[in-house]
Amino acid sequence: MLFDTPALIERLNIEHSTFTTADMTRAVAEAAQVAGGGLTRTRDLVTTLASDPEIVPLADDRYTTRAMLGIEQGALERAKRMAADRGYAMTADARSA
Repeated sequence: MLFDTPALIERLNIEHSTFTTADMTRAVAEAAQVAGGGLTRTRDLVTTLASDPEIVPLADDRYTTRAMLGIEQGALERAKRMAADRGYAMTADARSA
């Protein structure tokens, strides 16, 4: 069975910011419909996918990708900087206008 790990990871990442083992199983099973492979092969491929270095285990059967984690961490850092930045505060005159 043709198994394109980067394509499956990208698909999971596009559809969800976090995903479960069931989501990974669904993605692999859908790919198996086209490429062939039985239940045992699908389970083996889900194990391979879950252990890929790009997949980051979170908690309670939740996973994300390193790319998504980086995006979310960057957004959090930008939000913290914006919250601390007082340089763009509106003047009292601008607020009353």
